[in-house]
Amino acid sequence: MVHFFAFFIALSSVSACVSTSYSVEEESIISNDLGYLLLGKIPSHSKKFYEQQLKIQSLILKRSPDNVIARNDRAVALLKLTRWDEAIKELETVQSIKKDLYNTHVNLGIIYKKTGNYKKSAWHIEKSLQIKPAGHLGLGDNYLRMIVWKSKSRPQKNFLGINYNEGPQGLRDDMRVNKQYLINLLKADRHFSDVYLVLGDQLVLEENYQLAIRSYHHAIKLKHHKKDLILERIEGIYTIWNNELRNEYIIEDYQLTAKYIDLELDHAASWLNSFKLQESKLVLSGKTQPVFSRTLRAMNKKDDFAMHPIGQVLRVNFEGGYSIAGMPAISKYDRTETINFFLITALANVIAMVFYSFGIKRQRLFRDLAIIRNRRRNVEIKDYLCRQYA
Repeated sequence: MVHFFAFFIALSSVSACVSTSYSVEEESIISNDLGYLLLGKIPSHSKKFYEQQLKIQSLILKRSPDNVIARNDRAVALLKLTRWDEAIKELETVQSIKKDLYNTHVNLGIIYKKTGNYKKSAWHIEKSLQIKPAGHLGLGDNYLRMIVWKSKSRPQKNFLGINYNEGPQGLRDDMRVNKQYLINLLKADRHFSDVYLVLGDQLVLEENYQLAIRSYHHAIKLKHHKKDLILERIEGIYTIWNNELRNEYIIEDYQLTAKYIDLELDHAASWLNSFKLQESKLVLSGKTQPVFSRTLRAMNKKDDFAMHPIGQVLRVNFEGGYSIAGMPAISKYDRTETINFFLITALANVIAMVFYSFGIKRQRLFRDLAIIRNRRRNVEIKDYLCRQYA
């Protein structure tokens, strides 16, 4: 299986939230659920789709050379196929036909960002914000902040301008922090390491530690220059857990948790590969032009349970000694209880395997720090097992 980050880093030069005639509709389909977004389970078009776009838009332009919508869509197809010079030339033609369109400046800004010309990129993004202050995807000026941050060498402040050493508390009550903008920026550029660090800090403030660890882990995988600081943040979460859980619970160390998260990410990458393969089949079939919703419907017609992140999380948990029933790791000091726990967990894991094998999709799984009742005390399940999947 291709590892998630090796796969995505290879695509990092072409993945961006461009502005096209079809992008607004497709952006509305992408989930806001951070459980999916942090895993990278975000639809993305295939190479075949953009090759088809080139043909479609070229036919339109033969009939109507001044059609700026078709020319912009053609430029984006060239961008996605990494034909940078041709894409720039196409957008310059749009500019000569109709000056200062929002889409023109956004897409030029993205091209220059991808080719490392941050000065030109910032100029075009700033120009686009003058035309549409809310920005693409409702990002406001966060995309511009990202470009400015990327232009610096090992900055000591996050892209919002908050000093890293202030920790998660530095985000509290800061007017520059808007969680929805952070989520939108993640959708716009899933390879931007600093947004994962900032999101991790925000999730710590919300006491959503499972997602915070995943966000921090993602930042490390994307080679954020503050790796040591991020590891300190993760260690802080474990300190909180240990202080709250005392000696009645078993907490796995970060190295094991990191392996679990990597497996979740691998499954998300497999899902994206399947999505692009399905879209390519639709393109080659000669049927109507595929959009995200059509491809997703085609995928849902087959049993896609094994390709869904939840399948991998289930597999991770029963391999790791946890079960679909959310059996807690109870007192490591009481031998009788521990023996009973392992016996019950073994049985529950068999049940979990049966559920997994038959692809039963409607299971209510514990999410995040779910609280259940075990005998006379509450037990906190630290494993993040995704949401209810229908």
